[in-house]
This record gives sequence, structure tokens and C-alpha cells, in this order.
Amino acid sequence: MKIYIKKIYFVFTILLCSLFSCEDFLDVNENPNNPTDSEPEYLLPSSQVVFMTLHHGAYNRTASLWVQQLASSYSQYEEEDTYDVQPSFFSFEVYMTALEDAAMVVQKGVEEEDPNIEGIGRIWQAYMFSVVTDLWGDIPFTDALQGREVIQPKYDEQSEIYPAIIGMIDAGLAKLNEDADSFGSADLIYGGDVQSWVKFANSLKLRMYMRMTNVAPAVAEEGVRSVVGQALITEASENAELAFGTDPQNENPIYQWHADPSRRGDLAASRTIYTLLSQRNDPRLEAYFQRNTPAIPGADADEIIGIPNGLKQNYPAGFSIMNSNLIDDPTRPAPIITAREVYFLRAEAAVRGWSGESAAELYNSGIEAAMNAFGITDESAIANYLARPNVAFPANAGVEAQLNAIWTQKYLALFLQGVEAYSEWRRTGVPAISPARNNITGGEFPLRFLYPQTESERNSNFPGVEQITEPVWWGLNLNN
Repeated sequence: MKIYIKKIYFVFTILLCSLFSCEDFLDVNENPNNPTDSEPEYLLPSSQVVFMTLHHGAYNRTASLWVQQLASSYSQYEEEDTYDVQPSFFSFEVYMTALEDAAMVVQKGVEEEDPNIEGIGRIWQAYMFSVVTDLWGDIPFTDALQGREVIQPKYDEQSEIYPAIIGMIDAGLAKLNEDADSFGSADLIYGGDVQSWVKFANSLKLRMYMRMTNVAPAVAEEGVRSVVGQALITEASENAELAFGTDPQNENPIYQWHADPSRRGDLAASRTIYTLLSQRNDPRLEAYFQRNTPAIPGADADEIIGIPNGLKQNYPAGFSIMNSNLIDDPTRPAPIITAREVYFLRAEAAVRGWSGESAAELYNSGIEAAMNAFGITDESAIANYLARPNVAFPANAGVEAQLNAIWTQKYLALFLQGVEAYSEWRRTGVPAISPARNNITGGEFPLRFLYPQTESERNSNFPGVEQITEPVWWGLNLNN
């Protein structure tokens, strides 16, 4: 997961040259260390591209392996798949790039008294902080992004960071004004559309409040009740996502993993997600993965094969890589928050009694939206799937069975959204999985990312090493 930020900034340069005058862009950034040389219309897309390249790339790959949606089929990702990672494997460069750019957007919005610049900047910054704390737990927050004034930031506890992030979202929402100017095309996610950012912000709050169900249930309930009736992402057209480009330096990271023919087989279907899909005769199995063609000797060329995580050698029966539609499109958008995720969050709220909505209807809508997202649109096929005994919402069962149904379908819907799938698995423990083979953790799961080695070496306020097997504040201890 070592990230080369210079390359990512070059990616960003290429992208902006397709949006604006490349000559103008390079002139504006002659001195990249001087914030006064940069304007919000350059800073926001820079932050968006850099962060989503990290999020959909290295973060996504590691999380997808650990939550067993993907498995390492060759030696390329063997260390990640067996939890054999070291602090030097991780990086906090996101602070010096995407988060710093967003902070400058907010600063510019305040200085120029531009409510939408400030509001969108705050909401985007809040989203990024939510991902970073979900992966690492306690992180620099209050002292972060202070420039030379604070070069060794202290770490805040995640239990304090979560409400602060929600406060940041609310501050952003309070600034948004549909009657004021906005970013326009410089906003690569919503084109500066204010109402879309309102829906994104509320949906992010819903996600975060639900994340606290195990550790602060009263806060979670109050928060969910307050937001579930607000404007949320409810249609695919409202999904928050970032589209990549066709330039070789600006492609979807998943495409880049597979562009080299010698690496197309490095990641395969994990047996965990394969089993869940095949048990349900789920049409997404073929939408997610290719049949084993050409076949490895001794394997059936017509089969989709899921392999165990943690293999130390090629799987002798063959394996299935991701569907060509998912890996051969360099422009395929990276999802951030989608209607399908929000449907499942609302269904969980309904089961918990925190809203008056129909859990069954929301559950079905979540599955339908998830099917549609991967090209499955035949209404009769979807209806038949929803009627299967191990798929149909268990309306007459107890709360636990209903939640398990929602969480299982959510896991299946979050394919290639490894970061969110990993976070939800750590919150719910669903699906039940076994540690990867040949793991180096004594049979325990990785429940967080390790703090980067540079923090222990350079930050005198570094709180100390957290073991990879220790849960974050809101997470279940799945190693008990």
C-alpha cells in the first residue's frame, strides 16, 4: 500500500488539463507550497482525485482482501492476504495532500464569504476524516492541518472524533445555499449541485450514526431518528461517485491492477463471497466474476471458482478473476455513498424501531438497486431472487434474523467498496468468516490498519503502537 503521491498529483494535473486550460493550471501552481497561489476550483478536484485514488486503490484492495470479497491468487498480494503487513506498509500522506487541499478550500470559502465553497469543503473534509478514523481509530484531528504551527499533532480518541466530524458536517450543511454561486464542473462528484451535497451530507451522517450502535446506542438512535426523515440519496442518479479518465495516468485503480496481462490473475473471487452468492443462486455471481476460462489444467472451464484467502501458492483447481466489465473500463466510477447503501441503512433503522418505514420494502429496494448497479435489470429475475427462501426478508422472524438478512445483503451489495464492507463487517460480524489460511496473527483477524512507521519515528505525540488485531472504538472484538 505504499502510495506515491507525486504520481497521484500528476494524475490530477492530467485530469485538470481536460477540464480547464492546462497552461493556466500550471501557472496557478508554480509555487505549490504557497496556499495563496491556489484557488478552490483547483483545490477541490485535487482533493477529490487524490483521495479517491487512495480510497478506491490501495485502501480498497487491502480491505477487500481482509473482508474476503477478493483473495490473492498469486504471490503479488500474498502478504496482505495473510495479514503480514508492517507499519512501513501504511501511510498518512493523505493529511499532506487531500485533507490539506480540503482545509484550504474551507479557508478560502471563509475568507471570501462564499457559503457553498465553505460548505462543500467542510462536508468533503468530514467524509475523508470519517474514512481515515474508521481505518485507523484514534488519529490526529484537532491538531491536524495546522501547517507549521503544529508539526507533531496529538491524537484524538475516536469516541471524540465521531461527534466532531458530525459537527463538521452540520457546519457545512448550515452554509449551503442554493441561491449562491457554487463550484460547477470543478466539483468532480456533483458538479457543484447544492441539493446533491445536502443529500450526501445527510447520508454520511446516517452511516456514521449507525456505526455507533454497539458503543453509543442512545446517541445512534437519536441521530438516526433526526436524519432518517431528511433529504437522503435515494436514486442511483444521486449516488456520490467519482469517474476516472482514459489517460494512462488517470485511470480507475482497479483497471490499473489488471491492465498488465501478467497481473490479471493476481486477485480472484474469495471463497467467502462466492459461497454466499452461489448458495442464493445470485445473478451477481456472474456479474462480479468471470468463468474459469482459459481453464487451469484439471479445472472446469465453465465454472466460477472461489478460492480460500491466505494461499501461499496458486490454487490447483483454478480461480475466477473479476468480470471484464469491472476491470477493463479505465473510467468506471468509484462509488462513495450510494442509494443501495442508504436503503440498507434505512432498513436497519426500521428494524430497530427508529423509523416508521417498512424494513421489508427498504430491504427489497436495496437489493434491487444493488442488482441494477451491476447491470441486472430484469424485473422478473429480481422478483424471483427476492422470493427465494434464503433471500426473502424474514418479516415473521425476530430482530436478530432481520438484521442478519440486511447485513448479509449489504455485504454482497458492497462488492468493490472494500473499505465500507470492511467497516460494516467489523461493526456487525456479518458474514461470519474464518481467518485467512497461513495468517501470521495466530488465527486472529486484522481489525484496523497499522499506524505508519513515520508516526512512531517523527511524531513525539504518537500514542504508541496498536496491534492490528485490536478493534477500533465502535468495532466488535471479533477475536474474542
